[in-house]
Amino acid sequence: MEKTGNKYHRLVRIYYQVRASAYCALFFIIGLHVWEHGYGVTAWVLLVAQFLVYPHLIFWRACSARNSLEAEMLNLRLDSVLVGIWAAALEFPIWIAFTLFVGTTLNNAINRGARGAILAMLAYACGALAWGFAAGFRFSPDTSVAVTAMCLVGVSAYVVGLGNIVFAQYRKLRDAREALREGAKALAIQANAFENMTEATMIVSGNGLILSVNRAFTKVTGYSADDVVGKPESEFRLALQPAEYYDEMRDALAHRGYWSGTSWCRRKDSNLYREWRSISTIRDSAGSISHYINLFMDVSDPLHSVPGSTHRTAANAS
Repeated sequence: MEKTGNKYHRLVRIYYQVRASAYCALFFIIGLHVWEHGYGVTAWVLLVAQFLVYPHLIFWRACSARNSLEAEMLNLRLDSVLVGIWAAALEFPIWIAFTLFVGTTLNNAINRGARGAILAMLAYACGALAWGFAAGFRFSPDTSVAVTAMCLVGVSAYVVGLGNIVFAQYRKLRDAREALREGAKALAIQANAFENMTEATMIVSGNGLILSVNRAFTKVTGYSADDVVGKPESEFRLALQPAEYYDEMRDALAHRGYWSGTSWCRRKDSNLYREWRSISTIRDSAGSISHYINLFMDVSDPLHSVPGSTHRTAANAS
């Protein structure tokens, strides 16, 4: 989903929150290691810039991008490069390097699967190699008990946190699937009811095209769904009614949203029959007519009662 107006993909917000909290924890872990080894002011300035300022800057960058999600995917790879540099600059302390590696690799794996994990590993390696070639490779694997413990707790908390995020996403997908499944059952019931209605039924779009007909429609008119669906409803009218008949119909539908009456119609086999028809309108959220619902039946038999007989009929209109 691309950025529109001031909106951005929800994952950008999620990863901002995850990154900001994780980097804050890393600031204290690496800060303790830096303090124990007597690094200078420059190391502290870079530490603040990387772990306290950087998460907010790249969040702003993603929010400002045309495609916020793609920008966030680039941010994740940039994370891997930068923490690779930090691992090499700190001379690869095993628990710190492992913590940095696992965090960024998991982030990319969750979003891009195995491909994302591989790209994260390559980016991490590139960052470490870049520092090594520029400043030399040195290896000091040991960390203090305090730093090691903080790394263990940090990695555990991070994995649990990501697990909760994945679980929440899975639960949303599961609920959505359940809703769709239930919706499909309601639609199936509605479709079955529509198909088995005793009244012939025809659904027409707002611009006059026939969208759907039921089994009773075919029984009354002789036309199958293939004969009529997609064609203008006006093609199946006869010139047996005066022009005023259709004027009255259009006026009633436009102002009252309902019309009923009788008229002469012709079946597919050219035989004439007397039809009673009821038409209702359906409007969209803007108030425009989106569909017409037509219910009708053959009332040629004089013993048939005409539903809605209180409404004006075509015979009376003429």
